[in-house]
Amino acid sequence: MRHQLGLSLLEVVIAVAVAGLLLSLAVPSFQAMQARRAVAAAIATIESDFALARSEAVRQGHSVTICNSSTAGQCLAAATSGDDDWTTGWIIYAQPTTSGSSSSSSSNSSSNSSSNSSSSTSSSAPASPASSPLRVQGRLAGIQSIQASDTQFTFRPTGLGKSSSDRIVITPQADSTQARWLCMSTAGRLRVAAPGAKSC
Repeated sequence: MRHQLGLSLLEVVIAVAVAGLLLSLAVPSFQAMQARRAVAAAIATIESDFALARSEAVRQGHSVTICNSSTAGQCLAAATSGDDDWTTGWIIYAQPTTSGSSSSSSSNSSSNSSSNSSSSTSSSAPASPASSPLRVQGRLAGIQSIQASDTQFTFRPTGLGKSSSDRIVITPQADSTQARWLCMSTAGRLRVAAPGAKSC
C-alpha cells in the first residue's frame, strides 16, 4: 500500500484559515501594546523634564521655563485657537533676572502686585529663550501628537508653577484609543489621568 506524503489541499486551506484568524486577533493586541509602551515612555520623559525644570528653578533661584519647540533655541508661537502642539519637541531654559528687568518689574509691581503674585508666565512664547538651553527634547518615537493647554510652563524659584491648572494629551501612532492625559496642578506637579479619561 502506498502512503501519501505532504498535506492535502483541504488541510492547507484549513491551516491558512486558522493562521489568518490568529493573525487578525494578534495584530490589534500587538498594536495596543506598542501604543501603551510609547505612551508610557513619553509620560516618563515629560515627567522627568518637568521635574528637571522645577529642580533647576529652585537650585538656580530664578524662573525656569519649558516650552514647545522645533529648534534647539526658540519656542514656538502660541496657537491662535485650540491646544498648543508639542509634538516636535520642547526645550528647557533658565530666565535669570537682570538688573534692567528687576528695576522694570519693581516699578510695575505696585500696580500689578495682585496679578503678579499668582502668575508666573505669560501666554506668549519668548522670541529667543537662550543660547544654551538646559535640555533639548526632540520628537518622541511612536507618538502621533502631543497637545497641551499652553505653549510654555514656568516654574518659579519656589518650585511652584503658575496659578492655573493645565493639561497635556499624548496620542500614540499605533492606537489612538490609548491616548493619555497628564494633568498639572496649581503647584506645578503632574498627575497621569486614568486610562480612557478625557479630562483632568
